[in-house]
Amino acid sequence: MNQVIELVKSLDTMQILLLGAAVLLLWPNIMKLYKSSKEKIVPSTPKPESHELTNLICKWECFADECHRLGLHDACEKMQECFPMLIKTYENKH
Repeated sequence: MNQVIELVKSLDTMQILLLGAAVLLLWPNIMKLYKSSKEKIVPSTPKPESHELTNLICKWECFADECHRLGLHDACEKMQECFPMLIKTYENKH
């Protein structure tokens, strides 16, 4: 703070007037920036793409097929517990 006071004391009258004029010219922009920073910013959540669900189902089917192929019956049962709505579709496929 002392350095700022010393700097202001070292300025001559013309420099102080130019600084004052600059502040007056920039004041509206400074206030806009201050007011916009006070506004609440609500982050927008991205809407899920329609293909995300189909990708998940495809991955589930691939994983279920691999578990079935390897004879991991406990894993298959647990997967069917986690995704009960996919069981009918999966059983109709096989």
